[in-house]
Amino acid sequence: MKQFELNIKQLKKITFLLVGIFIVGIIVWDVFYNTNDRFRNNLLNSIQNEEYNGVVVEKYYDKENHNDPTLVLKSGEKVSVYGIIWGKIYIGDSIVKNKGETTLSSFRNDQKLIFDNKSIIDEIRKSK
Repeated sequence: MKQFELNIKQLKKITFLLVGIFIVGIIVWDVFYNTNDRFRNNLLNSIQNEEYNGVVVEKYYDKENHNDPTLVLKSGEKVSVYGIIWGKIYIGDSIVKNKGETTLSSFRNDQKLIFDNKSIIDEIRKSK
């Protein structure tokens, strides 16, 4: 029976090949499998860092920003909203979004609506 032996040069080549395959595997996993969770978390962090309040004076789809549903406040501030929020808020409504929260409150006459962006984003993700 013949014995199989590797020299140092062959061992280095095999080691480099295995390390390369491992690195490519990690990159592929990160790009293709981890993207959705990372996108969701980045979006929620961005929402939590937002803070605004005011009266809605205009609504439109911002064609220059991927057709995002946008509300314009009396102060001139533009606010992008998600999911059902755009359709449920009317011109003349007052809205409040506090920093550190994912919820947005809308006030109209004696009515208060609360929208949780986290729940809305999770529902959108489930439907895809």
